[in-house]
Amino acid sequence: MGDIAVTKNWPGHQILDLPPEEWTPPVNKSWIQGGIDRPAPFYKATPEIHRFLWDSFENRATVYSDELKQIRQSGFKDTYDNYLLHGE
Repeated sequence: MGDIAVTKNWPGHQILDLPPEEWTPPVNKSWIQGGIDRPAPFYKATPEIHRFLWDSFENRATVYSDELKQIRQSGFKDTYDNYLLHGE
């Protein structure tokens, strides 16, 4: 989670900052949906490389991969500066 901590104090940026015992995939998905519904810009603090998109140990997509899919399927587009913006 260190990758997202960089944005914690950036004006106008929010992160889902919960204790590990309170974080769950459904909570995360709901939080992402809230940003989609606004629509808020999403900053990609994590690079889109295989090890961050695929969990080889569990043989499944990562939460990060699922987040990107959820955001992009909602009409958000990538920008040159690592943001996903709603492409109205």
